[in-house]
Amino acid sequence: MPANVTVVDPRFITLSRWASETAWNLAPFATMPQLLDETKWQDWARYAVGVPAVNALQPPRPEGFSRWEDWADAFNQTIQLLILPL
Repeated sequence: MPANVTVVDPRFITLSRWASETAWNLAPFATMPQLLDETKWQDWARYAVGVPAVNALQPPRPEGFSRWEDWADAFNQTIQLLILPL
């Protein structure tokens, strides 16, 4: 039975930890860069949105968000629809 990607709740977690765990969960689809500078979260988010399997689901663009937590929550709603490859 196919499984969906696990999402990481952005509440009560640091941005670096959320990005790291999300990158791990997206590993079957792409090699994600490590987020080294939290002020550049939108750059990392643009990379995540650009992953072909993710992009096909029309995720929210980070430019519409001032807080990473709000974008991460909206992004999670999209990626939870991803089916892991067998």
